[in-house]
Amino acid sequence: MQLRTRLVLMVGLTGSIGILAVAAVLTVLAWRGIVEQAETEGLVIARLLAQSATVSEQVVAEVGDLLDREMAAQGLLASHLADVADRAAMDDRTLSRRLMEITARSAVNEIWISDAEGRFRAGAADDIDGANLVAGLTGLSRQSLAGLLAGTEFSRPLGVGHPPLGGAPMRYVGVGGVDGARAVLIGREQKSVTDLYQAVGVRRLLDALLRDGPVEALWVFNPNGEVLASGAAGGRPAEGLALTEPETALVRGGLGEARSRAIVSQHWISVAAAMPDAYGMPAGVTLARLSTAPLDGLLANYLRIGGIAAAVSLLAGIGLSVLTGRRIAAPMVAIAGAAAAVDARVFQPGSLGAIAARRDELGHLARTFEVMAEQVLAREEELEHQVRERTAELTIKNEQLDQAKRRLEADLALAQVLQATILPQEFPGDRDWSGAARMTPALQMAGDFYDYFPLDEHRLALVIADVSGKGVAPAFFMAVSRSALQDAARRHDDPAACLAAANDRLCGQNPLDMFVTVFYAVIDRRDGTMVYANGGHNRPYVIPAEGPPRPLPLTGDMALGVMEGMDYSSATLVLAPGETLFLFTDGVSEAMNPADEEFGEIRLEAVLAQAAHEPVGVLLESVTSAVRDFAAEAPQSDDITCLVVRYLGDRLEFAP
Repeated sequence: MQLRTRLVLMVGLTGSIGILAVAAVLTVLAWRGIVEQAETEGLVIARLLAQSATVSEQVVAEVGDLLDREMAAQGLLASHLADVADRAAMDDRTLSRRLMEITARSAVNEIWISDAEGRFRAGAADDIDGANLVAGLTGLSRQSLAGLLAGTEFSRPLGVGHPPLGGAPMRYVGVGGVDGARAVLIGREQKSVTDLYQAVGVRRLLDALLRDGPVEALWVFNPNGEVLASGAAGGRPAEGLALTEPETALVRGGLGEARSRAIVSQHWISVAAAMPDAYGMPAGVTLARLSTAPLDGLLANYLRIGGIAAAVSLLAGIGLSVLTGRRIAAPMVAIAGAAAAVDARVFQPGSLGAIAARRDELGHLARTFEVMAEQVLAREEELEHQVRERTAELTIKNEQLDQAKRRLEADLALAQVLQATILPQEFPGDRDWSGAARMTPALQMAGDFYDYFPLDEHRLALVIADVSGKGVAPAFFMAVSRSALQDAARRHDDPAACLAAANDRLCGQNPLDMFVTVFYAVIDRRDGTMVYANGGHNRPYVIPAEGPPRPLPLTGDMALGVMEGMDYSSATLVLAPGETLFLFTDGVSEAMNPADEEFGEIRLEAVLAQAAHEPVGVLLESVTSAVRDFAAEAPQSDDITCLVVRYLGDRLEFAP
């Protein structure tokens, strides 16, 4: 992906995230502000309704109280009228006509006068049977007149009565007689109070609030939680709208405390406000339900405007990022092309001049790159010149090394031939000796050697040795060791003395601190007596005619060339006719296979036992073949040297 594309995507993505984050925050804040505003409006409506309901109830109550006082005064006048009629000996029918005239010319609808027993005496009608009780005429209970008839009460509001004879409900006030011998009831149609309540009461305010605006429904509750008034938008009855559980809890909370509360649901906002009485205590509660549709529309407008603003900002940001990306990416592409030109060695100095003239970071980068490119090209030319010179020198040196290598290989090949020739190849024909041994070097030159030479006409000396290390130095030390052993053998008959003398000579001629392990034995052909000494070498095996092969006992002595003045020990063994002596170096027992396993003495003893009755040449071949097959593809780790001697009585046979 190109840098310009990445810059555009980065700026666009960053701008989108920022705009979306800001839009989300503004949306949340707008929604919260709208909801808070709606809650505030709802609280205002609920409080207004609560205060209006309180004022209406107080006004109606005051008006009702004034009406009751007026009716009480009228009742007192009627009581005095009845007292005057009694003194003037006016009959009850005439009094009734007077009362009917009063009701016809005043706001009083009914006037009833009873006797001391509460029976009808006179009233606004003249065709009433005197036997009917006043209570039967008004629908009020007789107990409500008891205090008036007894003279314990002067006046008393009796509430609304429903005459059984028909007619509109009446509001009654009772007044006691002047002399306590009667009761007077003044009745006025309740409709006048109802009309006043509707003119100044809650109902009219409900209709006004529900006519316009977001109010969906209104309820007014008394202190007992009973609905006093309700209404719904569109003229629908509020009784058909059920309160939700949160709204019911809101109403209960409003009845118990004097503060306003609001809740927000999915479709509306419900607000409850307490109605205080004259003393400021909750005398009821109002509940207003406001629709959230206007709020949703307002929020949708905010979102639409915010989305348009976000899209415009995003497009403007992308356009600016494209321009900025081109301004940044174009110089970077030019510098990248210049880097490719430097790699292809076709860079032209000054090709970045337009970019280098800029005063920003890209201009500084271009100037630095041009200086670096010129230095790199100059250094490459210098390096190429030096490489050509060094290549010519190396070619000459390689040719010289090849010539030296060929000379060295030729010298090593010649040394290998010479080393092989110094070992015994043929035995003297004038004695009854015949035989040979085998040595396989690990490198061009070997450190192992074997030797056999007659000491006199009856004794034969046998030597097998292994110089430490491999290569040219051990090969030279091998020659020195062989010469020292032959010289010591001719001067000392005892093998122990021979090894001691050879050790002293090697310690004096050993600048590289090398050492050699040696097994040296002298066999007398007349009786098979073998005297031997072992200087740290592997124990040879004696293979009897019958039975398993057995190793010779060690003499416990040290290798030659380690320390001057060492003493060595000899041991004697008598070979029986037909017994075979097998001498070897550690290249046989320590041969390794690809799994890093050693051939070992156990495998060697198994091969010797299997080939014990074979001719000595076959026995030697069996051992070397077994070692070779065991090593398989693994490289030869050490020189392999073997010597086989079989005692035949008065004749010794040596065979490869």
